[in-house]
Amino acid sequence: MRTHDLRRQNGRITAIAAHAGKGDKGRIVYATPQLSDKIMRWLDTRAALGVANGKVPIFCRIKSGAGLPVSARSVQELAGRLAREAGMERHVSPHTLRHTFATHLLRASGDLELTRKAPRHAQITATAALYSHLQPRDVDEAILALRDGAGRAPAQGQPAAPDLGAQIAPGTGDAGDRRGA
Repeated sequence: MRTHDLRRQNGRITAIAAHAGKGDKGRIVYATPQLSDKIMRWLDTRAALGVANGKVPIFCRIKSGAGLPVSARSVQELAGRLAREAGMERHVSPHTLRHTFATHLLRASGDLELTRKAPRHAQITATAALYSHLQPRDVDEAILALRDGAGRAPAQGQPAAPDLGAQIAPGTGDAGDRRGA
């Protein structure tokens, strides 16, 4: 991505035209005001360091090889290092962030088609297989919504639903193995 790939309106970056992504598919990445501010600050910092040419990638090397693109491997290593510094024990990569975004989007919207389109999945079956897993708290919240009517929170003073997740056997999604019962 280069500075000419930034779409601007009223002095803000509103979108970025990404010409290559997963599967070499071009796409438009919409920018929140926070992302716009961060990219604008980065461009100012980059210019102050002497890398202001519009022909160099937006995200480029500053020290040795100034102006050259940051490698995919460097981004992977950075994601892993930042995750470790944040105390995360599991492996984190840019692809992990992609899946985390889609999972949060599905939980927030409940819309599988929207969740398919956001990360540009070609087939809804792939999206359904990846993101339609249930967590114990999802089950708890659904039961509460049924009990309390159309998603309303319990009335004040009413007991909360039991934590059903504590009763589910790990990895089974069920309250134990009932095959022998």
